[in-house]
Amino acid sequence: MKKFLNFVALIAFFIGLLVFMHKVVKPWVINVASSDLFLEDVSEEGGPAVDSPTMLTLAYAHCSTYIENELADDEDTVINFAAKPRHSWSLGNYEYVINAEFEITDASGVSKDKKFVCRIKYTGGPEGNTSDLEEWSVEGMSGLD
Repeated sequence: MKKFLNFVALIAFFIGLLVFMHKVVKPWVINVASSDLFLEDVSEEGGPAVDSPTMLTLAYAHCSTYIENELADDEDTVINFAAKPRHSWSLGNYEYVINAEFEITDASGVSKDKKFVCRIKYTGGPEGNTSDLEEWSVEGMSGLD
């Protein structure tokens, strides 16, 4: 009889737990998720200039310049980039991710194909000069090793 009462108490506990989660926890989580708690205040106004293909092309060009500066140890190293990246994304807030590949030829004439991913951010603002390398910041780079 004692085992039966323990079993009934266990079932009642689980039913109470489910009701508590459904009536208390779930509405609270929905209120928190729908609030402004997780919204990030961004400085971009949006519009065609931010997500334009021109900004993605400039991001790719600046990532390529960054790689050339990092890898060109001597004048005999030649780096050839593809005409356009394999993939490119705008993350919003003037941040972009570029996935591309390049060919590097060292002084002995040995060439290797490499792929890279570059996360870059435009820091110049709406009135800045987008073609100026100083107004871009490389946030992350992978694939150069």
